Amino acid sequence: MLHISRNMVRKWLRRWSTIGDKEDIIGHLGDAPRSGTPATFTPENICSIVAIACERPEDSELPFTHWTQQGIADEAVKRGIVDHISQRSVGRFLKEADLQPHRVEAWLIPKQDERFEEKTRDICETYRQAEVLEQLLHNSR
Repeated sequence: MLHISRNMVRKWLRRWSTIGDKEDIIGHLGDAPRSGTPATFTPENICSIVAIACERPEDSELPFTHWTQQGIADEAVKRGIVDHISQRSVGRFLKEADLQPHRVEAWLIPKQDERFEEKTRDICETYRQAEVLEQLLHNSR
């Protein structure tokens, strides 16, 4: 029913059977460390960068009306979210979030919907709250 292999079932049965009464269950049953370079940006960093794209550049006292990937990268460094980030990384995060802030007129400037500003604020607030929730989850581990 779950479309998993017998080896996967055996792996988790083995992990479950080795837990003692006083051990940390979540830590014990979580993913094992993976090989390779660890992620450069945390989920909190990514949420904060995406949240910048949901803001108007004018609100940050910037002299332009449309975000560029480089502009978002510069703003993320300026705010201390990350020490450095390339515009390609920003572009990847925006693509994963299906955002196109360079096309502001298509999705950020209200046309006919009178509640557009309210809806935009709600969406951006959702991204900001995701950062807080991710931080809480991270700290509880």
